[in-house]
Amino acid sequence: MVNPIPLSKYIGECIYCGSTDNLTDEHIVPHALGGPWQLLSASCGECTKITQDFERDVLGEFFILVRTKLGLPTYHPKNRPKTFSFMVTIGGKEKVLEVPASDCPTLFMMPQLEKPGYISKNPQGKGMIVTGMSSHGNERDLREFKAKYNVESIFYTEELRTSFARVLAKIAYGMIVFQYGLDMIEEAYVLPCILGKKDDVSQWVGCEDPRKSPDLLPRERYLHRIYILTNKNEVGARIRLFASYQTPEYLVIVGRLKGR
Repeated sequence: MVNPIPLSKYIGECIYCGSTDNLTDEHIVPHALGGPWQLLSASCGECTKITQDFERDVLGEFFILVRTKLGLPTYHPKNRPKTFSFMVTIGGKEKVLEVPASDCPTLFMMPQLEKPGYISKNPQGKGMIVTGMSSHGNERDLREFKAKYNVESIFYTEELRTSFARVLAKIAYGMIVFQYGLDMIEEAYVLPCILGKKDDVSQWVGCEDPRKSPDLLPRERYLHRIYILTNKNEVGARIRLFASYQTPEYLVIVGRLKGR
């Protein structure tokens, strides 16, 4: 379950560029994923557009089915999909099956990422380095779906872009601002990739152990889980989105604090 009590902190300037003009509130975990933490008056219009653009890739495409099935928040409820398409096998033949949203299984994919280049000390390529994918969801939903439509197997894929890692970087950075305050951050390593000024997100975002199966991680009671990490003056976060579905844990190296 999502923490029902929203937690907020007033900032008063853009956490990305420092502007004090046209500020709006910033959800740390996106509102559309049910994130309870907010930074108030914390993003200017220009930076909001940048972050909304890459969040839209993830929320409107990659996570759209699970968001719909879990009834997660949306600013545009009338735009929720009424149907979803699946590539399935029925009677030994592959076909595309168009299914009402109410009949769809709660199903989504999560990427396993290479270790952040900053801690592996290996130079990383551009973009996001994916080592594998894992499927998650409600097994009962899937059994009922297969029985109702005589489905033998289902092939569920979604296009994955670097936007996913930028969302993780934004979540981790926002949580560090929430925890320590903007004035305590000496340098935010992830800011250039969040704002699209550098294509170096794989340097800061990844999995601590890319080969570790999510099945070995504990099943959480909360929908999302974020842990703050500190090592001398450096800070980061461990993030599990949809943690109650036995999902992978992501590691984000956020930056360096002052006076530590």
